[in-house]
Amino acid sequence: MPCSGDLWPALFPGLIAVLALLGAAEGGDLVVSMNSRMVEVPVNKDALLECRVSGYKTSEINLQTVGVIWYHRKLGASKKDELYKFSGGKHTSYRKGAAIFDDELKKGIASLFLPRVQFNEEGDYTCVVFISPDEGSGESSMIVSAEPQISLSATAITIESGTEKSVKCDSTEFYPLAIQISWLKKSKSGEQKILDHICTGSPVKNADGTYNVSSHMRLRPTLQDDGNIYVCLVRHRSLDKDTKLTTHLTVKEPEIVVPGGIIICCVIGSILLCSLIMIVGFLMYLKIFRKVPPKVSEITKPPHMIHLEETVLTCHISGYKPANILLCCFLQRKGENQSKIFQWSSAPGHSQAPEAIEQQRLICNGDSVKESFDIEMTTVTHDGCSSAKCKIIFIPDIDKDDGTVLSLHVSHSTLGKPITKSIQLEVEGIAPKMTNILAPPHIIHEEVIALSCPIDGFKPRPLAITWYQKLDKAKENMGLKEIVRTVYGSEDVIVGGEKDLPKYSHSLNELTNEDNTYSVTSFLKFTPTILEDHETVYICEVEHPATASKTQHRVKLDIKAIPECEDIKLAPEIPIAEEFAESTCRIHSFFPKNIEVIWKMDNKLMQETKAETEPTLGTDGRYSFTDHLKFIPAREDLGKILTCKFQHESIIGTKRTACKLDKLISPPLLDDMKIQPQYPKPGDLTTFLCHARGFYPKDVMFMWFKNEKRIDDKEITSTDPVIDKNTGLFCCESRWKYMILPDDHQIDFKVEALHFQTSHRPAKVFHSLLLGGIPKLSDIILEPETPFYGQPLVLKCNVTNFAQKGISTNWLMDDKPILKGVRNTDPKEEQDGFYQLCSCLELIPTALHYNKKLVFEVKNEITPQAITKHLYLPLPGNFPTVSEIYCKEGCTVTSFMVSLTDYVPQEIEVKWFKGEQPYTGSVHNGLPQIATTGLFSSTTEIEFIPELSDRDLEIRCEIFHLETKKRIEQKCRLPF
Repeated sequence: MPCSGDLWPALFPGLIAVLALLGAAEGGDLVVSMNSRMVEVPVNKDALLECRVSGYKTSEINLQTVGVIWYHRKLGASKKDELYKFSGGKHTSYRKGAAIFDDELKKGIASLFLPRVQFNEEGDYTCVVFISPDEGSGESSMIVSAEPQISLSATAITIESGTEKSVKCDSTEFYPLAIQISWLKKSKSGEQKILDHICTGSPVKNADGTYNVSSHMRLRPTLQDDGNIYVCLVRHRSLDKDTKLTTHLTVKEPEIVVPGGIIICCVIGSILLCSLIMIVGFLMYLKIFRKVPPKVSEITKPPHMIHLEETVLTCHISGYKPANILLCCFLQRKGENQSKIFQWSSAPGHSQAPEAIEQQRLICNGDSVKESFDIEMTTVTHDGCSSAKCKIIFIPDIDKDDGTVLSLHVSHSTLGKPITKSIQLEVEGIAPKMTNILAPPHIIHEEVIALSCPIDGFKPRPLAITWYQKLDKAKENMGLKEIVRTVYGSEDVIVGGEKDLPKYSHSLNELTNEDNTYSVTSFLKFTPTILEDHETVYICEVEHPATASKTQHRVKLDIKAIPECEDIKLAPEIPIAEEFAESTCRIHSFFPKNIEVIWKMDNKLMQETKAETEPTLGTDGRYSFTDHLKFIPAREDLGKILTCKFQHESIIGTKRTACKLDKLISPPLLDDMKIQPQYPKPGDLTTFLCHARGFYPKDVMFMWFKNEKRIDDKEITSTDPVIDKNTGLFCCESRWKYMILPDDHQIDFKVEALHFQTSHRPAKVFHSLLLGGIPKLSDIILEPETPFYGQPLVLKCNVTNFAQKGISTNWLMDDKPILKGVRNTDPKEEQDGFYQLCSCLELIPTALHYNKKLVFEVKNEITPQAITKHLYLPLPGNFPTVSEIYCKEGCTVTSFMVSLTDYVPQEIEVKWFKGEQPYTGSVHNGLPQIATTGLFSSTTEIEFIPELSDRDLEIRCEIFHLETKKRIEQKCRLPF
């Protein structure tokens, strides 16, 4: 019967899920639904990011074949970080408390639970789902906010007309930073927004990441402003609607007081004012008419200029007069002449950006975008002196701009020649980041696999990828065999394998990120074998010329081979019931060596299951062996399924092969021989009947015997075998009509059923013929079945098949009749005209009945000898209970006595000792008596005249019971 697997190996859910994201090549049939709008969560609250899967083909998802990966990309970041992974039934969380729930995942819900979210968890979330062979992904965003706590310094304010006061509006513990605070005035003429006399400070960051900010409104009201209401209005992302706090204004008339010395103050003030006018005039001269040359700072640059990332250069020009100034920007690339890319003058209409420098090449394969240098100029005048700030914004290209010299020339009327500031651009790339090589969790011999190596976040594009195979037991970085060599953007170079059909194939999946970095996944596909690839290390090496970096990751393959099995073979081919049979099952092509085999008959585990041969290693590196099972089939096993199951680490569950016992050679079973009539008389025509059943095949022959002599009589007939539909086995019967002779009493009749397939052990049945009128005795029955000493016991024996007159019954023990406790029931006539009765013997067992033979006999007129049945009462031997030694002191003689109770039989050995020497005087052993318990009891005693030398002498009595083979002793010491 062919092999079949209960469960096949889980493929590579974790692997393909990752590839689905990194490759972003082709979506499968799965549909992944995410939150329809941005998820807004208050800080320190729980969040649930929805991810629902549809389009799978089963009613419930098998967790062993599904893979889920969640990625998180922070706000403003380009790289996606792995947040949570579910693969092959295993959860891996890279964020404390994150969870996907198995019960929900079975229903297609891969939503991610995040407890107590924080500000740094804002950003984009990607859910990638793979259900072999389909895949799908979706994205959603989450923002985290903290609601501001808003308060006013006063809800009511009183000001004298003509004086000033301020009102403060505080917003604390809010996130994100963006917040809008405005002031409104509600007066009799209506509501209007206040734009003047408002001072809002810069937000201050707290230790927990939240912000505080205060806004002040300065009031200088008149009497017409009395009763106005002023409103602080706060807008923030975390608020469902604008929050308004109000304060009420009360304006009072000022108290007018004219001081006595006001006139003196006016005079002094006039003198001071004149002096001040003269000083101001002098200072105005210095500021307006005196020329000052500009100061030019060095061009400042960021610590790192990254390829294709916006870069800002700044230069400050300060403290010059007059305000007219000219700035020119020059660029000189390697191998090119210097060219002007920008010119600016403080005079209106004099700025220009030459067309010559507008293109910035972005990637090495020829793709480009046009990107102008964006140069911003800002000026400010303070105390008569002017200052300017030059801000140069551009996107550098490492291939074109690295080593380029950028110069600023500043010209002014106070300068004889322009001031020049230069900087050499040093453009850097971003080195690739590699993660572990992904391999399928189960790698099967001669099944195609893909090793994937994710390479993330690098630029510029040129990248060299090389795959190596490290031969077994080779030293580090030695014995490497180059398999594939490719430069990203060019064709692969396959090194190993055949020319027409190479073993390895290679492919790349590319993803361009928002920050212009690249993510590439390198796939190495091949068909592994045990001999070539088991425990072999594969290495992916990445070289990035722009950053001069070289990194590598490696993976060691663990190859397995799934066992195959042949049909079960039986010996003999058709087993014989109740005889040893052997089944064999050959299992082959598996790796590694360890395998477990289980034999079952239907669902019952067989008792004798053992692999008798060690697996042998084949030339292809895989193992094979033949397992043997010896068992004894029963008739009831016909039609049952014999199954050989085996478990191996290459499969989930078990594989099996089975065979049905649809044929089973069964010898016949013979029922007890039936006699009609049951107790015939001499001259009666009697029918002997023998029924045979449960045999297969149907060929059977009956042979009749009388006193071991075969009978060949035409009155012997047999029926044709018929099949029993319940068991599938055959049955039939044989009859013999025979005239009873006077000397046939207690003659043995025998039938043998000869079954040709099992002729070596024919079935037999015997019957000892009893003629009518001769008593038949049953076995003696005990009530209760287990007798106990001292408790009532009844013995019964049934007498049947006797004539009413001419019999007598007796119970005997030691060949002597028992007269007490015997009672017989009255004879009762049976259907055949003979009689039956029951004889009972009631007694209470004592030690005297131990190992005694009880006989029941029946005497009749037909047979010269009595017909008897006998038994031995199953009474146990009992070890005596031995008392302590009783010491009795007389005038001159001291006696020592020990009591023995509850023992049977009475055979006991008694020994006395004085000190270490046996006592040589006379020992008085009393005769055993029957106690009330029905067991023996007796005493043993010695006596002697103690001497002074006997002081503190030890007296010891040793008892040995012959039946139970047990020994005990008691000790005492002389008390004087």
